[in-house]
Amino acid sequence: MDALTRPFDPTRSPRRRLLPFSPRVFLPFALLLAGGWGLGRIGIIPAAAVRIVGVVGFHGGLLAGALASAWRGSPGWRPPALVCAGLLALAATLSQLTVWGSASYVLVPLAVAVFSASRRELAVLGLSPRCDLRAMALGLAVGLFLGGHLLVSSSRSLGYQVRLSPAERPLAALAYDLGANVLSAECFFRGALFGCWQRRWGFWDAAGATTALSVLRYLVDPALPRTLEALVGAFFYLSLLGLSGCALLSWSGSLLPPALASLLFFAAYRMLTGW
Repeated sequence: MDALTRPFDPTRSPRRRLLPFSPRVFLPFALLLAGGWGLGRIGIIPAAAVRIVGVVGFHGGLLAGALASAWRGSPGWRPPALVCAGLLALAATLSQLTVWGSASYVLVPLAVAVFSASRRELAVLGLSPRCDLRAMALGLAVGLFLGGHLLVSSSRSLGYQVRLSPAERPLAALAYDLGANVLSAECFFRGALFGCWQRRWGFWDAAGATTALSVLRYLVDPALPRTLEALVGAFFYLSLLGLSGCALLSWSGSLLPPALASLLFFAAYRMLTGW
């Protein structure tokens, strides 16, 4: 009743949520992660099953958050999110059976491409069939420069070696980056969060906030080597990669150039670590 007696102020801006989607989107994925981790700790499910649950819960959750932001709260995001989660589960399972099973990760970006071609909502994330070739060339240049600099500086200064044998392991890692790691991070941090916050705060504030969150996401990743030089290097390169990705998206309006830059950088990282 207080709202009926309060005088109308035409200059008052509406209250906006910090996130472009409801945090409840993450609830089933968080429960999946917690349940898988707990069952793995007490030995009810094997380590391979825990890794499968981790892929679906983490990357599926990021993709669901991005899709929910594109649909602006309407329930239309749920079918694409379920398809992506199912494909992630399939790819994660096949990759545990054989190293070449990781090739099935490419099904996830293919599904996203099909959705982006048929649903206009995904254009909000920068997922559009059209992209300026100049922007793609610039994304290629950014990825090659950062990835090449990583390989040269790590091999000469820190003594790391570039390992390409056996070839199936870096190729499997590249497929995982394409269909899970890079795809979910770019859609969520750049497409959803940066796209929303840039309209609200401007470029630099939005780019700084989303880059900090994306760097934190990788720094807490248990797969990252826990040495001081690895952590410092990850902070340096991922910060540059994140800011460059925000600039590419802001300039081109497409998520493809920053995704290409990230994919090339992580391809160099996988060659360096031999993961």
